[in-house]
Formats: sequence, C-alpha cells, structure tokens
Amino acid sequence: MISRVAAYLVCLLALAIAVVPSAAGEPDGQATGCVPRQAHIIAADGQAAVYVTTGGDLPYTEVYGCAFGHLRNYALGERRNECDYPVCAGISRLTLAGRFVGYAQIINDVPLLHGGNGWAVDVRNLVTGALHRVLSTTPSLEGTGSGMQQLVVKSDGAVAWIVSVYLRGSNGFTYEVRAFDKAGGRLLASATDIDPHSLALAGSTLYWTQGGRPMSAPLN
Repeated sequence: MISRVAAYLVCLLALAIAVVPSAAGEPDGQATGCVPRQAHIIAADGQAAVYVTTGGDLPYTEVYGCAFGHLRNYALGERRNECDYPVCAGISRLTLAGRFVGYAQIINDVPLLHGGNGWAVDVRNLVTGALHRVLSTTPSLEGTGSGMQQLVVKSDGAVAWIVSVYLRGSNGFTYEVRAFDKAGGRLLASATDIDPHSLALAGSTLYWTQGGRPMSAPLN
C-alpha cells in the first residue's frame, strides 16, 4: 500500500514540474506589466525592454523604455519612419545593457556648432529614470558637423561611440572614438583611417580598428 501511495505522489510531483513554466531565458516585456500590450518591443534583455508605440500614419513613433518589475515607463525620443532630410532626426544607434539604454539623437541649439544642431549621446537608467547626456564631439567655431556611426553601452552605464567629424574646408571625414565612464569624458582616438563600424565591447575593454590594426582601451 505504501509503495502505491509513494508512486502516486511521484506522479503528482512530475506533473507539477511539467506545468511550471521555465524561468530560463529573457522575460516577456508584456508579461512583466511594464510594456503595454499594443506596443512593439525593439530591444530587450533580462532586466529591461525598449519599445515603440504603434498606430496612425505619423512619420515617427515614440520610443519608450522600462525595467522589468517597475511600472514606470520613460520616454526616450522619436524613431523616424520616414527619412526626408532634415526630418531624419530621431533616436539612432540604440543599445540596451541591463537597466541602462544608450542612444544618440540630434539636439538643437548646440553652442558654437554651425547650424545649431548636433548629435548627443544619451544614457538612461530605466530603474531610476536618471538621464546623462553628452555631446558626441567637441563643438567648433569652424563649423564642425558630425554623424553618429556606432555606439556601445555597458551594464553600469558607461558608454562609448564612433562619430564622424567634418570640418568646413577639409577634404573629408575624420573619425573619433570617444567614451564617457567613471573617468569622465575623453577622446580615445582621432584619425581618418578608423573603421567607423569596428567598435566592439568585451567586458570592460573597447576594441576598434585603425589603419587596419586592432586598437583597444578600457571602459570603466
């Protein structure tokens, strides 16, 4: 009799285990309650998600971010659905790492920058909502223009990027590798032979290619 009861209990335990959903893998942003059901997730990891609103025929969609387990959602900016200069402005190079999301967008009224507009690098903490913004390059009286090429962000909010810089009267672009971390903002490299799409992050080390050779620097 005891063995039959034991076998019955074992079967019940096996059935219970079978119907319990696995905790492995990335959580569903909608299931956590922080992402609206009608939204479309464009980036997610184990701690947070970034999503866009849908509907309508507007030339842009609003981009939001939220951390799982937190009901507060933060507006990050706009993502353009149409690209008809100069309305191509909007969020670009968005990267999510844990509770931090990094991205670039054009801002207005940049001091000393010809035309008044320039790229900014934003890092938002999706738990606290704290926003840190830095210019993608140093403004210049000579009319420096810039274009964001690549951006990486760490799970502690440190960020690095490659930006193309064009100075009026020059013969082409110079590429800059820049970073902002615990040491503050700094220029890591500036040259015409930097591969603008070579930036990579492994742990706390940045890598890029310059003159066909691998280069590296810490991102703390």
